[in-house]
Amino acid sequence: QKELTERINTVYKVLDCDDSGGLSFAELKKGLRKLRLRPQIHFGEEDFDAVTEHGALCNADGELDLKAFDRIVRAQLKVFMDKQLAIRMHNIQGDMYQSSVLYT
Repeated sequence: QKELTERINTVYKVLDCDDSGGLSFAELKKGLRKLRLRPQIHFGEEDFDAVTEHGALCNADGELDLKAFDRIVRAQLKVFMDKQLAIRMHNIQGDMYQSSVLYT
C-alpha cells in the first residue's frame, strides 16, 4: 500500500510539468507520451472525461490534484486486474473443458 502510494506520487510529480500541483488533460496526455510506455497509452479527452467522472474529480481549473489522481490510478489498476483475472479464469475453464473432452 505504501509503496504504491509512493509510486503514484512520483508519477504525478513527473506528469505535473508546470509544477502547479494540478494535472490538466494536456499535461496528462503529454506526460503519458513522454513515459514511453509499452504498449503506448492512447488517452483522449473522452477518456479524461470518463476517468474524472465528467470533471467531478477536477478542481475549478479542470485539473486533477494528487488525491484525485491517486483515486483514478487505483481505480484503473482495479479494472486492469479484474480484466486480467477474468481472462485467466476463462483460459483455465477452457483448458479444463478440453481436458475433460480428451478423457471422455
